[in-house]
Amino acid sequence: MATPSKRKIKAKSSQPLTVILQDTRLKKFSLEILLQVEEAGGGLMQLEYEVSIISSTNIDELAASLRISGMGHNKNDPSKIAFTVDAVMLGIFELSRKPSEEELKGAVGIDMANFIAPVLADSIETAMVKAGYPRLVIPRHVPEQSR
Repeated sequence: MATPSKRKIKAKSSQPLTVILQDTRLKKFSLEILLQVEEAGGGLMQLEYEVSIISSTNIDELAASLRISGMGHNKNDPSKIAFTVDAVMLGIFELSRKPSEEELKGAVGIDMANFIAPVLADSIETAMVKAGYPRLVIPRHVPEQSR
């Protein structure tokens, strides 16, 4: 279970929106090593981030899903794939008020995903170290181009 974490989010409403992370759940984790690190040679890594908001039956709760997927390429031959990763984590949040549709489509979803991104990134990095890729670094926030 995640340690509750609290943050106020900028909102256009007169009432600030406070979001508290209540729990995280790893929903999917797939890692396929196709080339050992010696063969891969430190090639480029391409990652995609996907954020989804999942409504709850409880009016004071909302869930955000963060998916990190992608692949690492061989340095000398970019057409060769060294590894693939596909991981999904769900964060369950308590809210101080119901956010508007505009807020959900905007910064609120990204802010919620940024709460769980470090946990998911660390999970991927740990698995990669155990698979022989010790220097892999996954961003601990949703990149600007994914927003």
